[in-house]
Parts: sequence; structure tokens; C-alpha cells
Amino acid sequence: MESQSESSNAANPYETPTLLSEDSSEFLADLDLLKHAKARLDLPAIALAVLASIQTLWDLGLAISAAIYPVAFGPQAPFAERVLPLIVIAGVHLFQALSAVKMRHLKSIKRARLAAIIAIFPLFSPLIVLGIPFGIWIFLLLRKPEMKEAFQVAKRISAK
Repeated sequence: MESQSESSNAANPYETPTLLSEDSSEFLADLDLLKHAKARLDLPAIALAVLASIQTLWDLGLAISAAIYPVAFGPQAPFAERVLPLIVIAGVHLFQALSAVKMRHLKSIKRARLAAIIAIFPLFSPLIVLGIPFGIWIFLLLRKPEMKEAFQVAKRISAK
């Protein structure tokens, strides 16, 4: 007899779960904020990552070409003068690509902002004019308070 009363008091495994605490509603609001932020950052972040990756490969190709064929730079141009600037620019573009990937996962808002600001300058913009609009778009998005909050929520959730 006791086993029947115990089983009637047990939770039904097929019953739809209900949200009982305020923590769960706060958590759902945080998830909604993250979903909204990721949806808004997705396109410009992917575009910046792709453009910066292509530009990084292009820069490295130019650096290798400058190292192998110094004729284009003149026979007097030292190795560091031919290759080093191209490697530095390739590093900047690699930084932009990696920052854009982190931005898609709502990690490191400071790094994302820096990558966006760098993309606005024509010398460091991936594929020159193609990267500028995406840099401006990302920079304007990251200035919004809800984006700052989304990065903070993502950091808080990942720390748990």
C-alpha cells in the first residue's frame, strides 16, 4: 500500500516541466539577449572573418614572393625592408580574423572593438574597401548597451 502512495506522489516523467523560480526566468531572459546579440553580429562578424582571412593569405603570399623574388623591390632593398612590413600587415589581418570569430561567440568585446576600428582604416582594412563598411557596422553595433550586456552575460555564463 505504501508503494502506491509513494508512486502517486512522485513526479510524472512525462509531464511538461514548469518554471518555478525567478532564476530560471532571468536565465531565459539572458538566453534571449544572447540569441538576439548573436543574430545581429553574425553577418558582419562572418564577413570580417572571411575578408581578413583572405587578406592574410594574400599578404603572406606577397611576403613569400618578396623574399624569393627581390627584383621587384630593387637589388639594394634589404630583406627586412621587403618582407617585414608584409608580415606585420598579415599579422594585423590575422588578428582581425581571429577577433571576428571570437566576436561571433560573444567573447572579448575589447578585442572585437579594436578589430573593428582597425578595419575602418584603409591600410589595414581587409581587401581595402570591402572591409571598411563591415568595420563601421561592427563598431556601431558594439557601441550599443545591449551588446555590452550580451558580452557580459556570455562571460558570466561561461564562468559558471
